[in-house]
Amino acid sequence: MAVANLTEQLAVLLGHPADELGALGDELDDVLMQAWEEGRRLLRDRQDGEVELLLRQAEALAVAGKRSDAARSLRILLGKLEASRNDYEGALAWYGAVLALPVEADTADGQDERLYAFARIADIRQDLDESGDRALTALSDLLQAAAESDRAEYAFPAAANLARAYLGMGQFDACVYFIEQAESWWRYEEQSGTPGAADQFATLVAEVARVLFYEGKDYQRALHWAQRALEIAPGTANALRIRGLARSELKDYRGAADAFRAWIEAEPANAAARNNLAGTLDSLGDSDAAVEAMAEAVRLEPDNLAFRHNLITLLRDLGRIDETITELDALIGIGRERERAEPWTSGRRYRSIAHYHQTAPAADWVDLALVARTEINMQRDRPELLARDIEELLARPDPLANAVGYQYRGRICERENDLPGALAAYGDALATGRPSPNAGELRSGGGVQGPLSACRGFVLVIGDDGGQCG
Repeated sequence: MAVANLTEQLAVLLGHPADELGALGDELDDVLMQAWEEGRRLLRDRQDGEVELLLRQAEALAVAGKRSDAARSLRILLGKLEASRNDYEGALAWYGAVLALPVEADTADGQDERLYAFARIADIRQDLDESGDRALTALSDLLQAAAESDRAEYAFPAAANLARAYLGMGQFDACVYFIEQAESWWRYEEQSGTPGAADQFATLVAEVARVLFYEGKDYQRALHWAQRALEIAPGTANALRIRGLARSELKDYRGAADAFRAWIEAEPANAAARNNLAGTLDSLGDSDAAVEAMAEAVRLEPDNLAFRHNLITLLRDLGRIDETITELDALIGIGRERERAEPWTSGRRYRSIAHYHQTAPAADWVDLALVARTEINMQRDRPELLARDIEELLARPDPLANAVGYQYRGRICERENDLPGALAAYGDALATGRPSPNAGELRSGGGVQGPLSACRGFVLVIGDDGGQCG
């Protein structure tokens, strides 16, 4: 039937008194069905100009004739029409009108249409970036209606979106509650038929694991949710990372090594994964394998000063001094190039190696490397190289590095039985270094003490932003 003929027929029927419409029976139902089918076709073909009058007449006729089920279907089409025009307030009004209609019979079609309306209201509220009560209320209404109807395909995304919303608001307890709800609906009916659903849900679950690890320090629960994310989508990188880190914190180094290997398998070019594997292997006593993994991390990110520092630590502990010196020279060279873009500023609070991040100033890494190289040359009794290293420490902008340089000068004087010279050098060290509770420990015959003695720590990549932390 042509649209014009159909709209004309609808207009004629709308002219009947309401009590007569109820007596039309199948004739009225047939016309409303034809209007719905034609309206759906016109919407699909994007013929907005013709469809609006048709749908509005049909909806008014269905209401007048007390055909609630037909009115519900027509209001959904009108909501879609407004949404296609980006009139979201209009769409919300029509979808809300769907829910306002009485349910004539508890049929599957009626449930579907009501749940569809709930879902579209929730989607629009979220698309409008409404982070307040209305978006949360819409999602809660959808979850409740879906749960009452036992419909996992609606309940799961509602619970997952509520978890995501509360996570964004910093309300972690509510987030965990709804992630557990989402998980139960996922287990109830896997959403594998929805493209990308597994990856998206696994990413959200991994984010819960991340928050438990970093903010909650609850490593056992972090491990649980990381493993759950990997059950949903085995290649979820964040879950692979948290699983390894949680096992490391729980002292399960063998399990951590396996987890980091899985992370490497999923992301072969990820240097942080190899760095963490190296640290774990070192904890297991497999130092050669640790060096191999760390060298690969440095190859992947040659300008990463923290990774190169880790390789230096491993090589030095193995007594591979020539290789250690080579890497120290490389770190100092790279760091000095970077210093040109990162002018040193005074007044920075001292941070031990355990709190360094990848964004730490290059100057700090250069200072640490210079101290390590100076100590090695001191132990090897290489006076010409030692003199060079001390002069470089004394020329550094950080007074603490200068103090360590004076300390080494004092040790050389002691070695040469020049006690007045040693006392003068140690006095310069104490006078030059910034006030520190460790200032009295700067002098020691057994090696560098005080803050910079931390330079031999191994740095694991556990920071949220890719930073390092020991």
